Amino acid sequence: MSRESGLVGTAWTGCTAVSVEDDVAMSRIRLLTAAPNPFEGAVRLAYAGESAGPYSISVFDVAGRLIRSYVRAAPTGTVTWDGTNSAGRRVAPGTYFVRLENRGGTQVRRIALIR
Repeated sequence: MSRESGLVGTAWTGCTAVSVEDDVAMSRIRLLTAAPNPFEGAVRLAYAGESAGPYSISVFDVAGRLIRSYVRAAPTGTVTWDGTNSAGRRVAPGTYFVRLENRGGTQVRRIALIR
């Protein structure tokens, strides 16, 4: 995909594509690890940032629906996601996206849940 295509997913949005490497260079926060990945029971999400919180850690399915979210005040820490949604129900196996946000930037990582 060229950077000028403006193609995001399957819809034209008029924006440019940004690679993960570009996103890391521009951001002052990092999602350091998502381990194990793929995971069966739970995944440990460790993050670090350069500025004060709050840090929002959100899990989305491939359709972009919010599955679970956490808020942490510390600039470094961990969150363990056990493969359940905000109602405590187990979600289906598949690909999910973890987004870490703070005023310092945003990072997204892909994780895979297997059963």
